Amino acid sequence: MFLHIVRGAKSFDDLRKIDGTMYATFREACMTLGLVADNSEWDNALNEASTWETGVQLGSMFCSLLMYNEVGQPELLWDKHWDGLSDDLERRLQCEHQTSELTFSIDQRKNICSYELELIIRKNGRTLKDCPSMALPSSDMLLQLRNRLIRE
Repeated sequence: MFLHIVRGAKSFDDLRKIDGTMYATFREACMTLGLVADNSEWDNALNEASTWETGVQLGSMFCSLLMYNEVGQPELLWDKHWDGLSDDLERRLQCEHQTSELTFSIDQRKNICSYELELIIRKNGRTLKDCPSMALPSSDMLLQLRNRLIRE
């Protein structure tokens, strides 16, 4: 479909150039042309679900969207919804480690949440690496957090 729309292209770079703007990926160029849907449907679904679902449930939903749907720019959904995906994270870990003193920085919450998403997706034979624009969990930060949890 893309090749029928962009006529006269002589190289792959020509295909990614729309109205004088060079896009990093063919998908971005397709989105600009309206050939691929944007994330509004998935954004609305996550917004609606966040009114009654926990962070864990939203995480499962987010992973389902990534695995079974054409999410145009998953990193934008992540940026908008990471807080809701991790809203119960601190409380869950406080209960698990039997301490109310446990708190996390924003970066730590994002990293732990990303790690939990990776675990869900791996159970289904995939990985966050299948979505190249998604941030992957930092193994260094996870190791630091693990050591901190063991001490407390």
